[in-house]
Amino acid sequence: MNEYDYDLRDEALRDLLHNIKTNMEKGDKFEIKYKTKKMEKVKNESLSVLAKKWGKKNTFYSSIFNSHVLKSSEIIPKELNYTSRLVKTPTNKYFLTIPKPLEIVSENQARNKMLFIDPGVKTFITGYDPSGKIVTIGEKDIGRIARLLHYKRKLQRKLKLEKNHSNKYNKRKAFLKMNEKITNLVEDMHKKTSAWLCKNYEHIFISRLNFHNCKKLNKRSKEKMASLRHCSFVDRLKYKSRETKSYVYEINEAYTSKTCSNCGNIKEDLKNKDTYECKKCNIMIGRDINASKNIMLRYFTKRAILVHPK
Repeated sequence: MNEYDYDLRDEALRDLLHNIKTNMEKGDKFEIKYKTKKMEKVKNESLSVLAKKWGKKNTFYSSIFNSHVLKSSEIIPKELNYTSRLVKTPTNKYFLTIPKPLEIVSENQARNKMLFIDPGVKTFITGYDPSGKIVTIGEKDIGRIARLLHYKRKLQRKLKLEKNHSNKYNKRKAFLKMNEKITNLVEDMHKKTSAWLCKNYEHIFISRLNFHNCKKLNKRSKEKMASLRHCSFVDRLKYKSRETKSYVYEINEAYTSKTCSNCGNIKEDLKNKDTYECKKCNIMIGRDINASKNIMLRYFTKRAILVHPK
C-alpha cells in the first residue's frame, strides 16, 4: 500500500466507509465478504480523481493521465475544478466523469401544466394530462430490450454448460457486451424521456415502481422491470427538473390499475390484460391509460378535500 499516494488510499477508505454506511441504512443483515473474480467482471469499478492533484508532476495521476499513456476519444482536460471519478466498465472501457455546475435552461412558455404518469413493463411510461392528451413512451424500445434479454439468457445458459476455457472466455465477453448494450439502451431512453418531459410539462406526477414489491409478476416480467430501472428513472427525472424549473411529485399508485376511471368500480381479476373492461359501466380503455387517469383523479380528489374540508 505504501507505493500508492496517501490521498489515493484516503479516498479508497472514504469509499469503503460510505458503502458500509449505505448498506447499514438498508436495515438488512450486513456482512462484509471478499469479492470473487466473477463479481469483479460484471460490475463497474471507480476511483476518485482529486482536483488538487490533477496536472501536477510526479503524482499517481500525472503518470497515468497523459497523452503518452492514454488514448482518449476526447481531449483530456488540463485542469479539474471538481473532484471527479474514473469508472471502469466490465468490458474494460474507462470513463472520466467530470461534475459541472447546474445550468438553468430558458423556460418553455408553451409547455403544458400537468402530466400524470403510470410506469409499466409493456410500455415504459403512459401519461395522461387534464386536457385529455395521452402520452406513451418506450413501446418499441421495450420490445428491443426484451429481445436482447432473450439473447442474454441464451448466452448465459451456454456459458454455464461450456467447459473449454477459451470458448468460455469468448462467451463471457459476449455476455458482458450484451449486458452493456442493454444498459446503454435503457440509459439513453431515461435521458431522452426525462429531458422531453421536463421541457414540455411543469408539474409531473409519477410513482416509484419497484419490482421487489410486485410479488405476482413472473420471472420474465421481473427481469424486464429490473432492466428498465424505473426507480433510477424517477431519480434522473428529479435531477433534470432542476434545470427546467419543473416539479416532480412521487405518488402512490395502489389500486389505480384495478379501479375504473369512469365509475370507480374495482376489478379484482385484472390479470395480465392490456385492456380494462368494466362490467359495471361497460367502458373499454387501455389498462395503463386507465391507471394514469386514476392517478390524476386521485390527485384532484385529495386536493378538493384539502381545499374544502368537512
